[in-house]
Amino acid sequence: MRQLVVYLESIFLPPYGILVGLRYLRQKENKSKVIGVLAIVLTIISIVVFTKVTLDFINTVNSQVNEQLKGFGEY
Repeated sequence: MRQLVVYLESIFLPPYGILVGLRYLRQKENKSKVIGVLAIVLTIISIVVFTKVTLDFINTVNSQVNEQLKGFGEY
């Protein structure tokens, strides 16, 4: 159950997932190290996806605003 919470924190709270992952990497058990690596990888993937979605949204809004501004110039 705790492992699932770590993974969900890594996905939905990206910067925090790195801290949690590092905490698990410092432990001696191999299972803990794997959990730490997965938490960091999930965090990085989450940050990349969030950045991509945000940039796509900004570009879409920017295109729509530019189209609206072209419409004002024609009158």
